[in-house]
Amino acid sequence: MTDASTRTIDGVRWSVQLAAIGLAIAALTVVVRFLGLGLPNPLYWLGILLSLGGIVGAAAYGSQYSNWQYGVGVISAVVGVLVLGYGVEKGVLLAAVVGVLVVIVGAAGVVVDTGREA
Repeated sequence: MTDASTRTIDGVRWSVQLAAIGLAIAALTVVVRFLGLGLPNPLYWLGILLSLGGIVGAAAYGSQYSNWQYGVGVISAVVGVLVLGYGVEKGVLLAAVVGVLVVIVGAAGVVVDTGREA
């Protein structure tokens, strides 16, 4: 494996980790909100922005080794984050859960594609 491809894979991993941290923050906000406790909305939006930033970073790094699974994974992850945001904003637990699941499936597609190319 060349040095450039190692940097690309490391960049994808860091970006996926950033997206996972953002997703965890957003999910924690969702859980706390549904339990009836209040957390400030900026915390939720910070999680959403971190997730989207991580997804965009993974897309930028991984575009050198893209495959159909990678593209579908990135698109799924972005759609999942948006569905999660809708679920939180409207208070629809099912939409929030579906959003989290779609993000996980999308991230898994990216990781599988990236691991195959390594």
